[in-house]
Formats: sequence, C-alpha cells, structure tokens
Amino acid sequence: MAKPTSLRARLLAGASSTLGFLKRQSIQFANYMGPRLKRAAAWIAKQFKNPTGGSSLVEPKLYWGTIVANIGALLVAAIFFHQVWYLFAVIGILQFLLSVGKAGNQEIVNVVLFDIAVAEPHTGAFVALYPWMGTLRAPNLPQQYQFPDEPERVYNGDDKDPLPPGMMRAYRVTSGGPKASYKGLLNIQMSASVTGTVRFRINHLMAFWTSLAGHTAEEKFAEARRQLYDTWSNAIVEEYQKRPIGLVIEKTASEITSAVRADLERATATWGITFLEVTIRSPNLGHDLSGKLAGIGEALAEQVAGNRRADTLAYATRQAGEAEGAADLSRRKAEADGAAYEAEKLGIDGIHVFAARAAKDIIGPNDKFFFGADAMANALGVGISAAKGLIGISDAKKGETTDAS
Repeated sequence: MAKPTSLRARLLAGASSTLGFLKRQSIQFANYMGPRLKRAAAWIAKQFKNPTGGSSLVEPKLYWGTIVANIGALLVAAIFFHQVWYLFAVIGILQFLLSVGKAGNQEIVNVVLFDIAVAEPHTGAFVALYPWMGTLRAPNLPQQYQFPDEPERVYNGDDKDPLPPGMMRAYRVTSGGPKASYKGLLNIQMSASVTGTVRFRINHLMAFWTSLAGHTAEEKFAEARRQLYDTWSNAIVEEYQKRPIGLVIEKTASEITSAVRADLERATATWGITFLEVTIRSPNLGHDLSGKLAGIGEALAEQVAGNRRADTLAYATRQAGEAEGAADLSRRKAEADGAAYEAEKLGIDGIHVFAARAAKDIIGPNDKFFFGADAMANALGVGISAAKGLIGISDAKKGETTDAS
C-alpha cells in the first residue's frame, strides 16, 4: 500500500518540475534567439556607425542611455498612474513617430543631445529621440572650391580698370628675384595670375560643425571657404617669393602644390575633413608679360626698321657712288679722247695739251692777262705755232690782251 505524500513534498516536486521545464525552454529560446539577437545588434550598430570610420566626438552610450531612461520613465509613470496607463502608451507611440528620421545617401547626419553628438546614422532610417535630441546635416559629397573664384567670375583685366559688377579681380602674386644658380630664360621677378582648386570631404560632421563659425550648413561652408582661401593665398605668396618666375613655372606641379597642401592640412587639422585634391595651376603671365613683350616687339620693330633704313641708305649711297664714278670715268675718257684728237691735229704730244688745259683751269673763265705766244711756248716747252693754237689765235702779237677762255 502506497505511503501518502505530504503537501510540502508535492509542492517541492511541482516546483522542481517547473524549474526543469523553464530551464529547457530557456536553453531552446537562447539557441533560437541567440543568432537573431546578434544579427539585430549588428544591424543596430550599422545604423549608428559613421560610414567614413567613426568619430571620437560621438557618444553612443549617451544615446542609448537616453533612450532607455526615456522608456523607463514612461513605464514608471504608467505603473504609478495605472488608471490612465493608456495615455502614456499613446505618448510613447507619438514620441517614437516624431523621432524617426531619414539619412539620405548624399548627406552625413549627426544626432545631437544638447549639442553633443551621440550618433552618426548610416543611410536610411534612424531615431533622434524627440524632444531631447536633434540632428545636424551636411552634404556627404566632395566639396570643391575654385580660387580665387569660379573662372567666369574672375576679371583678368588691368587693375586700374573699374571692376564689373559681380566680378572679382584675378589673384596676382609677385615672384622672387633672380637666382645665380638658375640659368633659365625667365630668371626674373614678375607678377602672375594664380588659380587653383581645393576638394575635400567631411569625415566627422561634429568636428567640422564645432570648428567653424555659423549656425547653418551654408554659413559653415562659407566660413570654410573663406579660411581655406586665406590659407591657400598666404601659402602661394610664401612659395612664390622663394624663387624667380621661371622656377615657379617649373616647380608648380610638384614642390609648390605639395607645400600648399601641407599648409592647408595643418590649418584644418581639427575640422574632421580629408583633402581629395589640391591643385595649383601654372601661373598666367599674360597680363604682365604681354606688356613686356609688346615693348620688346616695338623695340624689335624699330630696330628692324632702322636696319632697313640704314641698308637702304647704304645701298643708295653705293649706287650713287658707282654712278658718279662711272660718270667721272666717262668724262675722263672723253677728255682723254679730246686731248688725243687735239694733239693729233696740232702735231704735238698729248702731255702738252693737258698742260695747256691745266693752265686754262687755273686762270679761270673770266680772268684776262697779257701773255705772248712766245712766252706761252717757252712756259709749256712747245713751238710758237702750237702755243698759238692752244690759246685760240692764229696771228697774235706779243703783249696783246687776250681772253683766256
């Protein structure tokens, strides 16, 4: 006959059986839900992971702590005011709906709690607990700035000209002076127009937001552009003044660009950005060089014209000399032929004819003198008849007045 079981024993047996059942169910539940909970945790972590690698300025523990504290406060209030618990349930639902936001694939978003970044949601839906949390948004695309401005807004005319509306003047920098070690053609000091491009991407929005003045994204980017331009222009001046314009042109793509980029990175070390491109274009020498080359061209043109005038004058002089020489030669030949003819007619030597002509040239065409034929003959060493022929008479008496012409 079975021994009757006490109430206490039955309770202990029931409790043991219940605990065993719960343990088995807990193990099964853990085996079933464990992988799923891990995947859910990974998904949640992905939603609040910065796609560019995370930021030390973000406080995710503060984010989750605020959400848990908010839910706990609603549960405590619902229990304490259990008669109207449903009101707190409605408040919780409305709060959740107002807290849901969306991050686009071309923007970077920070969830902030009293100006402290607590999450950086990935592309898609996220929760910024209303009313305690807010959001900061900025484009996630690369930002590109042209310096000194967009090409169509840069006026490259003379600095003395009035500036057209909506334009800004070209950024001109004067290079250093000549260097003895540089043998290039442009080993001179010259001013040149400089342009460049800076491209960057925001990695950590909160760092960017707290490093620049302004309240909106537009104001932040405007301030970023101003500071980047100041740093860029100062670095350009420093690098240009180290070398003559020829070396500036040769080193622009390597040394100068690297130095400018290093200065920009140092100046923006706390901004939470990464530079994708820093470009310094070759200097534009057109404005100053055109004036210098124009002067050189005018000087060369004047020199060429002078050379041509000199060549023309020399040629004309040479031609005139040759013509004069030819005329003199013809005259002398004619005189010689005439003297030979006279000598043949008079029956005397040609030397006597030339001597008579020389005497006639000395006397002149209008002078008169008393010269007898015999004196003429004695002076020239010719016969009396020849002397009469030379002075143009046939029968002249000694001492007669005679026209020497």
